[in-house]
Amino acid sequence: MKSLHLWPKDPKDDGEMVTAEFVLEGLDNRRVEIWYRFPSKYKYALTESCEPYVTSALFAALGSGRNLMVHGRVSPTLLANLEELQGIWVSWKPEKYRRFDIQV
Repeated sequence: MKSLHLWPKDPKDDGEMVTAEFVLEGLDNRRVEIWYRFPSKYKYALTESCEPYVTSALFAALGSGRNLMVHGRVSPTLLANLEELQGIWVSWKPEKYRRFDIQV
């Protein structure tokens, strides 16, 4: 089975705005860059983990049924909670969503 790959990128701070981004590869054979931009005064809230990015990619993975390979850190707590969340969405919309494995 093909996998989706999630690659974090280093945040960029231009002094006014911070851009946090990641790359998602393998969805329809495309490479998609996804980013968030917010005022630099909130830079302290950034984390070095991939947790915000994994939650952003959740429905792409659920819809594709492909495993998600995360090239970074994710807490065991989030991984366990995402297993439960997947089960909920798959039971609600089995025609639309399929379970997938997350590999970190």
